[in-house]
Amino acid sequence: MKIYKFEEEQIMESIQSAEQKTSGQIAWAVFQRSSSYEDVPFKSGLFVAFLGVILGMVFGKIHGWGYEYALGEVFLSFILGMFLAKIPHVRRLFISKERMRRRVEERAFATFVRSNVHTTKLNNGVLIFVSMFEKMAIIVADVGANNIPDSKKVWNGMIDTILQSMKRTRLSVGIKRAILMCGDFLGKHFPRTPDTQNEIQDTLIKDGTE
Repeated sequence: MKIYKFEEEQIMESIQSAEQKTSGQIAWAVFQRSSSYEDVPFKSGLFVAFLGVILGMVFGKIHGWGYEYALGEVFLSFILGMFLAKIPHVRRLFISKERMRRRVEERAFATFVRSNVHTTKLNNGVLIFVSMFEKMAIIVADVGANNIPDSKKVWNGMIDTILQSMKRTRLSVGIKRAILMCGDFLGKHFPRTPDTQNEIQDTLIKDGTE
């Protein structure tokens, strides 16, 4: 799943439309992943090697395989396991939901700061952060927006909208809907004024790994 150029343009138009109602500033980021999880191939290799040992013991007794064959079989199983870890569905099996959420939150907050979403005049910047591998979305809002009553409910609704769209492989549709939800909410508490300016970029924030 990826965001195509024409979808980027549509999402940018949604941001511009949403910000016509509010002085709040909306940014969006889509990362391929929030961490490399460098230990996972090794864990996968050990797991498959362990399965190889079990199978080797069973079939070795049946066919009379020697010690040298068993060592080779374990080594090949380990390499196979490391290779299988390149497949996202397999890789996720070796990473806990808690660990993935922690990494996504860390990356989202770092992106919030790096992209200057926290520097708006009224502290009403909101970042919509999506991490593809983990299949997670996070809303990071500056203090002005986050302190609005019921803001958490709105952020959770935006996240649910994005995740449901991801399941249908229509991520851009979910992001656009979430942006419009955010604009409507911010507009009630931070209405646009004649001196409102666009303080942060409307373009897609990427992680640089695509």
